[in-house]
Amino acid sequence: MSNQKKISYWLDHNNCVAGVSYGWDDFAYANKGEAAASGNMIGRPLREFISGEATWYWMLSNLELSRLRNQQIERLCRCDSPLEKRFLQMRIMPESSGIIRVTHTVLKTEPLPAPLEFQTMLFSHKSYLRRCSNCLRLLIGEKWVEVDDVYDTTDLLEAQHALPVIYDICQQCAT
Repeated sequence: MSNQKKISYWLDHNNCVAGVSYGWDDFAYANKGEAAASGNMIGRPLREFISGEATWYWMLSNLELSRLRNQQIERLCRCDSPLEKRFLQMRIMPESSGIIRVTHTVLKTEPLPAPLEFQTMLFSHKSYLRRCSNCLRLLIGEKWVEVDDVYDTTDLLEAQHALPVIYDICQQCAT
């Protein structure tokens, strides 16, 4: 496990970002995530960095459960870049004085067939796909499908440079 990439952030008792681990900024800049650089995050509520109400409440319930039980919680999740799938383990660990450490460990990566980008939309926007914030599957019709399956849906990809999405939690990840 020592060769696996890990990054962490700490939250205070109000769920504001209190600090980030060594390598956080390198990871943010390498993934075009300048908004997630430490100088832009520390002191701000975690809620500002999470898209979608369902996603926020899912994360908040995990944070509060960890605090309430004073136990570590582990969840498998994804955090893809435009070029690769990244399979992660998120570990939520209570520390002293209501502080929570959240560590993301990259378990494996896989290349995507072609670059794919997403644009976060508001619910008021008329055309969007629902995307699970945890497993990153997309709701196409009545079925949650892997991102790879979208490449077969050429009419979606031909229509726009970036797919418009709103973030949600699929039924499988909610349980």
